[in-house]
Amino acid sequence: MRLLVGPLLLAWVAGATATVPVVPWHVPCPPGCACQIRPWYTPRSSYREATTVDCNDLFLTVVPPALPAGTQTLLLQSNSIVRVDQSELGYLANLTELDLSQNSFSDPRDCDLRALPQLLSLHLEENRLTRLEDHSFAGLASLQELYLNHNQLYRIAPRAFAGLSNLLRLHLNSNLLRAVDNRWFEMLPSLEILMIGGNKVDAILDMNFRPLANLRSLVLAGMSLREISDYALEGLQSLESLSF
Repeated sequence: MRLLVGPLLLAWVAGATATVPVVPWHVPCPPGCACQIRPWYTPRSSYREATTVDCNDLFLTVVPPALPAGTQTLLLQSNSIVRVDQSELGYLANLTELDLSQNSFSDPRDCDLRALPQLLSLHLEENRLTRLEDHSFAGLASLQELYLNHNQLYRIAPRAFAGLSNLLRLHLNSNLLRAVDNRWFEMLPSLEILMIGGNKVDAILDMNFRPLANLRSLVLAGMSLREISDYALEGLQSLESLSF
């Protein structure tokens, strides 16, 4: 029965969201973008209404200037942005979700987001990321969701996630990783959901996930696993769901 909980919950959330009207947000809006008040669910699944600027699919190469200062959700999906400077978003003190998926970033440090203390969700999936160096997400202490799936990541430095002590959800699935390093997870004491399937990992070794005492869901599906050590899941005392 547990396997049905996720899909049922997602269906209920989608249905509930569909009944909530989208309201115009009457502020000066960048050309081509939509400024609205939309329903939004926090990483803890609490319902809120968020002031949203939707600039998806506009062939942008830079972040639009003069975004409304009260923006809480900024959608820049499916553009051609390669860099975000601190000055471009630093004045959005209330920004909680930033979607930069399907752009052209090759290094997460090309997104200088240190001036966004309220940021909870960051989407960088489907970019051109190949490596994560130490402290790749410096200054994002409040971050709770990080989406790095469907990139070309082949190397993650031991302290790449340093400073993300509040992270709850991490998506590393569908990359080019060949091994799992437990040092990544020493930086993530609050992590509850880890999706790391669809990589080129062929073995899960002893203590690979030991630092993740609060992990509830682990997805390893899509790997070519040939070996799972006897103590591979040691330390996962809160685990509720495991998918191969």
